[in-house]
Amino acid sequence: MAGFCLAVVLVVPVAGQPEVLPNPPNGGSTTAESIAESPLTTFVFRDEGGNLVEMPNFSFSDFERAYKLLRGLTQQDPRPRYSIQWLSLVGKSTDSHADMLLTARVVTRDRHWVRIPLRLDQAMAQEPLKASDSAEAFLHPEPEGEGYVCYLRGDPDQQHTLELRLLVPLSAGGRRTQFALRLPRATASELKLTVPLEELEAEVSEGTTLLPPARAGNGTELTVLGVGGDFRLLWRRPDAETAAMPIVLQADGTISTRMDGQAVIWNAAVSVRSFGAPFDRFQLRLPPQSKLVPDSTAEYSITAVDTEAAESAAGQMVEVRLDKKTSGPVEVRLAAQRPIEEEPPDGWIDLTGFAVRGAVRQSGHLAVAVPNEWQVIWGPQRGVNRVAQLPEPLRREDVVAGFEYSTQPALLQARLVPKTTRLSADPEYVILVGAERIDLRARLRYSIRGANVSALRVSLPGWQLDDIEPDTLVALDGVEMNEDGDLHIPLLQPVRGDLEIGISAHRETPPPPAEDEPVSIHLPLPRPEADTSSAALVILVPDDNVDVVPDSEHTAGLVRQRSAPPIELPVRQRAPLIFRAETSEAVFAASIQKLPQRIEVSTSSRITPHSTGARVQQQFDYTILHEPAHSFRLEVPASLAADGALEVHHEGLALPTRPFESDHADESAEDGASVILQVELQEPCIGSCQLTLAYAVPLPSPTHGWTAASIPLVAPHDGAPGTNRLSWLEGGDLSTEVADDAWKRLEVMEMPRPTAS
Repeated sequence: MAGFCLAVVLVVPVAGQPEVLPNPPNGGSTTAESIAESPLTTFVFRDEGGNLVEMPNFSFSDFERAYKLLRGLTQQDPRPRYSIQWLSLVGKSTDSHADMLLTARVVTRDRHWVRIPLRLDQAMAQEPLKASDSAEAFLHPEPEGEGYVCYLRGDPDQQHTLELRLLVPLSAGGRRTQFALRLPRATASELKLTVPLEELEAEVSEGTTLLPPARAGNGTELTVLGVGGDFRLLWRRPDAETAAMPIVLQADGTISTRMDGQAVIWNAAVSVRSFGAPFDRFQLRLPPQSKLVPDSTAEYSITAVDTEAAESAAGQMVEVRLDKKTSGPVEVRLAAQRPIEEEPPDGWIDLTGFAVRGAVRQSGHLAVAVPNEWQVIWGPQRGVNRVAQLPEPLRREDVVAGFEYSTQPALLQARLVPKTTRLSADPEYVILVGAERIDLRARLRYSIRGANVSALRVSLPGWQLDDIEPDTLVALDGVEMNEDGDLHIPLLQPVRGDLEIGISAHRETPPPPAEDEPVSIHLPLPRPEADTSSAALVILVPDDNVDVVPDSEHTAGLVRQRSAPPIELPVRQRAPLIFRAETSEAVFAASIQKLPQRIEVSTSSRITPHSTGARVQQQFDYTILHEPAHSFRLEVPASLAADGALEVHHEGLALPTRPFESDHADESAEDGASVILQVELQEPCIGSCQLTLAYAVPLPSPTHGWTAASIPLVAPHDGAPGTNRLSWLEGGDLSTEVADDAWKRLEVMEMPRPTAS
């Protein structure tokens, strides 16, 4: 009979292979040499009115970048298009102006024109802008905008040098001369100006650093670092009349205040400067009822002005003496302390202070910090405003409030009260009930609000502690448990927020009054100490050999649940008992009884005859309850007891056999025709367990007529017998009949084949 055959050839394109172009109709070549790039680089687009607009010199990569930016597929590079790495101004001054040379080193991002505001509003350019050979640059004035603007084009990611000569007018008032110039910000910058005075006093705007003046011929060279923004440089001639100038002080404070249950501690940094004559001392008043904490420094000294003021409500007055006269700014650090016990009758504490005497302007910031277990109640305030952001020196984790003051003396009254701690617990208990021991696995989830907690307490009446985890949270060396079961759990450090503790404990099961009789158990649940506690989840998992019957009369505070929670539990044959605890005094009571091991076994045998004998395969299906089995005993015909004659497998592994030795006569074979062999399992087995056996038996050669044959079978020696089936596979001219009534013949059916190898 001929069959049909369908041959199919599939051609599948492979990713990554180049596309093969077909030959042109005229048979011309399509090789790379014949493909040339078009010189036209013009795209045509439609505008909003539908008109075609040519876009010359617009490449496809330009179109692709514009499309991605429009669709939000890519983000623009956040880095700036340029950076001024170095800025220098060097020159000399006369009575009316300063002749300066500005030098800037600039790095750009791309090779297009880059707009760089140089500002320089007060100056006049004397010459055109010069640029290094690696760049093109020109200067454009914007009087109403950003002053002088430089347009620069050069190789990207390279440093280009710019030079510009400037004429900067000077302003004079009284005996002082001022150099003022608005400059761009640079990574590093300096100014060097030679002034035609052999002796002078100079000061600079805030944020810059003035180096000590240096003699330069008949003049003095002033060097300033970090120039940028609105920069000012002032100088004057020191003469006898300078002493007659008034001292006009300005003070800026950065005050850190910490309150606890015993004292208030202030740490202040006060920056003082003079806009008039130089100064070498000033006085300031400490916070009310506080005392100065002595400190030593070589730059200044601090002493109390009078002792009577220290006891008054106005605050102690101290004097700061500098080692030399200066116009500042000079920063002075002070510390003061006040005991909490010395509270005024109304209970309020004024946290302000450090007012500089005679200063025309005083401002600053004040931060208030308290330990976690305390909180602040605010009282009357004057001259202060609460702020969300504080300067970097005042930012700390324990700061609860920040204030800004713009005058002195100010008023900020506060009262310290203990913070209430709210502790809630969410318990979960898994109880493993065994015949000799009952184990408790407790998971306690805490939520801590308010003050920090340094220890937890749990009552475990009747339980013996085994372990607590995690060791990264619990100070295990300090864990204590008294005779009443009160457990003290110290933590490695005070904490708040959410945390979880695991507790392992056990108790012995009471012995039964008589063998195989039930035992009553009474299990009080753990009681975590907390302000609130949710209903505890209680899961009892009996061992396989334990029968648990709840005692509803003596069980208290537990409600039976039907649904199983999503918790990983030990695998057991018996279903767990699930409860919800309605009260913290919940108790579980039950009677438990140890169950003996129970084994049931069903047998199926398969006999396959051949010319000289038969191959026998047997399968023993065990059902093991209550306690696992470590081995099985087999009743084996003596003819099969020889080494190697019987093959035994469990889960695909061959198991060895050995003669079973017993002192009891009833555990030996009933006749001498069979022996008992013991099979040791690799792992204990409970539930369903299967053994497969295979062996060969000889058969007599059949003659004309019937020939009797006896085929020995292996029988299980353990367990209650179940079904026992045998299948005989006939083949060829051989017919079979059962010779006795020990087997009941069933209809012909296909039996499952044993899995022995």
